Amino acid sequence: MAFTKDLWMRAVKQADGSIQRQRNEKRWGRGERWLLVWLAPSGNEVSKAFSTKARADKYGSEMETDVGRGEYVAPRAGTVRFGVYLER
Repeated sequence: MAFTKDLWMRAVKQADGSIQRQRNEKRWGRGERWLLVWLAPSGNEVSKAFSTKARADKYGSEMETDVGRGEYVAPRAGTVRFGVYLER
């Protein structure tokens, strides 16, 4: 299952038990805002950052669909050098 996390905001529990969202000052306005996390068929968590939540959610749906169909290709699979691939 994929989920999207907001990197610029964080949840802070209040004294009355409610949760309020506050700025994460270390990350506010820097880099990509939305982090998509999903499970690869191997069981490992894989993540990718996006500038908009809509793009992150769409990509997450695509990854879940590919895993379900058995057509999943790891996003970083093309970065493995051929010599390393042959040794495997």
